[in-house]
Amino acid sequence: MKKLTSLQIKSLKNKLQEEKMKFLILKKVTSENFILDEKKGDEVDNANEEYYRTEVLRFRNRDALYLKKIEKALLKIQQDEYGFCYYCSESIKYERLLARPTADCCIR
Repeated sequence: MKKLTSLQIKSLKNKLQEEKMKFLILKKVTSENFILDEKKGDEVDNANEEYYRTEVLRFRNRDALYLKKIEKALLKIQQDEYGFCYYCSESIKYERLLARPTADCCIR
């Protein structure tokens, strides 16, 4: 497999930076809307509120993991190690990285 061109890497870097900004903005918005207040209402209201909070926390954790992957990919670009499979050290196809820029392994 051939190595990524500098234009391809630049394109993927821009995509990663856009994703990072999108998640940081989303994180700020959801943080402002997620205020823990004392429980009010009946048991059903409290159960619904607890379910909502659990879902929000689950999505926050997922987003935090994705942000870490974005940061890792950006660091790899900076260190000129981006686009190589973690397991076999072969180049990862551009099409795969375009679909999933945080990928750190090839399809094989």
